[in-house]
Amino acid sequence: MIPRFLFVSTLALGLVLLIGINCQNPTHWSPVCPYECICIWGASFDPKVYNGTYMNCSFRRRGPFPVGEVPEDTVILDLSFNDMEEIPTGAFDKILHLQGVWLLGNQLSETKVSQGVFDPLKHLEIIDLSLNNFTRIPHDLPETIKRCNFDTNKITHLSSTDLHRYPLLETLQLSNNNITYIPVGFFAKQTVLSVLHISSNPLASMGIPNGVFKDAISLTTLELISDKLTGIPSGLPETLQTLDLSTNNIYHLYPGDFAGHSRLERLELSSNEISVLDIGVFSSLINLKSMGLAYNQLRYLSDGMFDGLVSLESIFLNGNNIEIISDNVFVPLRNLATIDLGSNNLKTLQYEVYYNPPFKNLTSLFILSNPWNCDCRLRWLRALVDLKPYLLFLPELVKCVQPPYLQNLTWGILFPEDFVC
Repeated sequence: MIPRFLFVSTLALGLVLLIGINCQNPTHWSPVCPYECICIWGASFDPKVYNGTYMNCSFRRRGPFPVGEVPEDTVILDLSFNDMEEIPTGAFDKILHLQGVWLLGNQLSETKVSQGVFDPLKHLEIIDLSLNNFTRIPHDLPETIKRCNFDTNKITHLSSTDLHRYPLLETLQLSNNNITYIPVGFFAKQTVLSVLHISSNPLASMGIPNGVFKDAISLTTLELISDKLTGIPSGLPETLQTLDLSTNNIYHLYPGDFAGHSRLERLELSSNEISVLDIGVFSSLINLKSMGLAYNQLRYLSDGMFDGLVSLESIFLNGNNIEIISDNVFVPLRNLATIDLGSNNLKTLQYEVYYNPPFKNLTSLFILSNPWNCDCRLRWLRALVDLKPYLLFLPELVKCVQPPYLQNLTWGILFPEDFVC
């Protein structure tokens, strides 16, 4: 039985395609369409290339590729989740204007796709082969490919020449495979590649050699989630704007880890094992706007940890073991709008943390699930809730643990004058 979320996702994909495609003429139903499919005429990713039929046959459950049934003017073809085991010779011979094809959720592999079957497709830009049985990247896809998805296959080995045929590739997805190593030269022809997702692979740090990204000079988004990394990979492109290294085994951040990455705007390091942040480790990240450090093992936030983060707007520190926050640790972060300190081990928070100098742009402060000692040293923060009621997230759920006579009472029913020593 097909999981409901996959069915809904594919239907949503169809709607997104219909909304996102360009139309030279009003979109209307195509008069020629295979049984059980939906065909809509007037679809195109690029109307300068061709304007034709969008054909959705996902979840048809008919098995074989519908050779000879696809309208010749089809530009977008969705054959997802049909239990197809092969793509026979000649499958695309009469669909010469195809720009995008979705083949995810079938039983395809490199041995079940006829050699040269894609040769007639001179305008194909998007191909989705995720959720299939490929063990390697095919070398005979159209050279015009710009977006390629191989998520959730059985790929174990990458060759340095696997992508050489596809110099126009802009987005590549290889997540949830069994890739252990990315060879130097793998991206040698990928000078326009901008988005790379290669998460949930057993790469480890040794699987990403220094220099592997040297030719990826346009890469702006890199996801290496859940790849068993123990440190920040060396030689990451300086063009990166988004870097996601969450859910790895990174335990220490060193000076120089992010040197040269001044264009980075989003850095995600949540769900690692980070217990130490060296002073100045982020000093190069002058344009960073969002940083995730949630669910690590930090205990102290010391002065200098966040030096250089002059553009930071959001920082997520929830789910650590933070006990002490230095008075001046947030001083460099004068543009902060959101701080999440929830689910830590904070008992108090000094007045100077907020007012030295005061945050001018802070609009969201999260402090839930801490063992707060609601005495006079925390009165300023409770008073701030009255002064700026929008600031603290769900104050009615923030509980006191100490002193005993205030235990389990929430800030929603307490007043600043209740916070005494």
